[in-house]
Amino acid sequence: MNSSLLSLVTGLLKDWVPSEASLAVARESKYILYQAGQYDLSIQAGQTVPRGSVSDLVFRYKKQVDRCVDHSVFGIPYHGMGYPLETRDGFMGVLTVILPPNKRTGSPLEFVTGFRENIWKPVPVEEIAYFESSQKKTWFTSTSEPFGTFSTAYTLQSLEQKLPARFLRIHRSYIINIGYIEKIYRDVSSRLLIKLATPDGCVLPVGNSYLKNTRRILGF
Repeated sequence: MNSSLLSLVTGLLKDWVPSEASLAVARESKYILYQAGQYDLSIQAGQTVPRGSVSDLVFRYKKQVDRCVDHSVFGIPYHGMGYPLETRDGFMGVLTVILPPNKRTGSPLEFVTGFRENIWKPVPVEEIAYFESSQKKTWFTSTSEPFGTFSTAYTLQSLEQKLPARFLRIHRSYIINIGYIEKIYRDVSSRLLIKLATPDGCVLPVGNSYLKNTRRILGF
C-alpha cells in the first residue's frame, strides 16, 4: 500500500471522524503515517508501535480492536479503534482512530455500589469526590448521606474507562471528580497538589506521568 493511497484513505476518514480524532497507520510494527487531530499523541512516522497500544493489539490478533489505553503507553490515556488493513495479498497493516478516553462506546456509569459495615449502597457518581487504590482494594469517598469511604469491586483502570468525563485520573492511585476541586497549587518541593471540597479537606498529589494530561484537561 503506497503512501499516496494511505494519504487518500486517511483524508477521506477525516470527513467522517470527530475533529479531535487523530489517525495513525502502521506497517511491520512501525508507524508510517500520522495525522494529528485535536487529541494528539505526537506519534512520529518511523516510530515503533509500542507494546500494549491498540495498533499493537491489532497486529497481534489480526482483528479489530476497540478499547481504552492508559497513560503508560503514550504518556496520556486514549480511546483507540484499530482496524486491520487487508488486501488480496493478505494482512498489510493497521489503521487506528485515536480519540480522548471519554469518547468510548456504551453509557458511562451513573452510580457505583459501595460496601461498608456489611451493607451495600449504590452512590450516584456526582456524589463521589474521588476514588483511591490502596492495600489492593479500590475505595471511594461519598459526600452525601451516608458520608465516608466505601470499597468497590471496580479497579481504577476499569473506572477510568467507565466514568463520565467529569472524572480525571491524576495519579496511579487516584481518580478525582473535577467538580470537587477547591484549588490547585504547588508545595515547597514544587509538587502539584489538588485540594478537594470534602469534609476533611482532602489534598491529593498529581503524579508526574499524569501532569501533562491533567494540565491539558483542566486548561492551565
